[in-house]
Amino acid sequence: MIAGGVLFTPRYTGTTKEYFLAGGQIPTWLAACSVLSATMSAATFLGGPDYGFRGDFTYLSSNIGALLAAIFVARLLIPRYYALGATTVYELLGLRFGKPAMRAAGGMFLVGRVLAGGTRVYLGAIAISMIMFSQIGALQILVASLVLVVISFGFTFVGGLKSIIWNDLIQFIIYVGVAVAILVFLWMLIPAPGRMILGALEDEHKLRLLDFSLGVSKPFSLLAIITGGTLLSIGNFGLDQDTT
Repeated sequence: MIAGGVLFTPRYTGTTKEYFLAGGQIPTWLAACSVLSATMSAATFLGGPDYGFRGDFTYLSSNIGALLAAIFVARLLIPRYYALGATTVYELLGLRFGKPAMRAAGGMFLVGRVLAGGTRVYLGAIAISMIMFSQIGALQILVASLVLVVISFGFTFVGGLKSIIWNDLIQFIIYVGVAVAILVFLWMLIPAPGRMILGALEDEHKLRLLDFSLGVSKPFSLLAIITGGTLLSIGNFGLDQDTT
């Protein structure tokens, strides 16, 4: 990641459009990988497997809401941003409702980023601390957090959006590569044939992907996914500057 950050960080960005919009020259496939990577964090990387271990795979059904949201954002919101030439999500609010609305929304975004980003940095720092120091303590977490923040700030500040997107691609490759590697490793490690492994998982209802119950108290019921999951993803994909 560090090497990739240095390699794909432009040494000079000449204009504001190039810095904030990467000059409008990012390929569609690369932008898609960047969005997927930006919506995943240390919380997803560590929390997803933990949820699957403790429960089942119904959390994967949240992708249904994400897909519906992606269609909505691509059809209705993104064309609006391009038509008005908005550099940021909140610039659209400024054009429509005035600068007070833009500043208020931007301020709320920054507060949310501090809270959410701080949590994700902390979770990532736990893994980095184990790699660097083989232990988790207050001092080790602090050092690991500083390493993450300084490196991320460095290539983002210098290279702008282009640097962020290319590094998102590296993260995306790591996510997919690690998932495949773990699957192969576990398949080779468990002393049982594949049919027996899948049968044991089926008996414990671990492989369930969809929860068709109508209760909204369950976080990944189909009703919760289509309603709350879709609205959450619309806000994430189309109204959150971090991913939009």
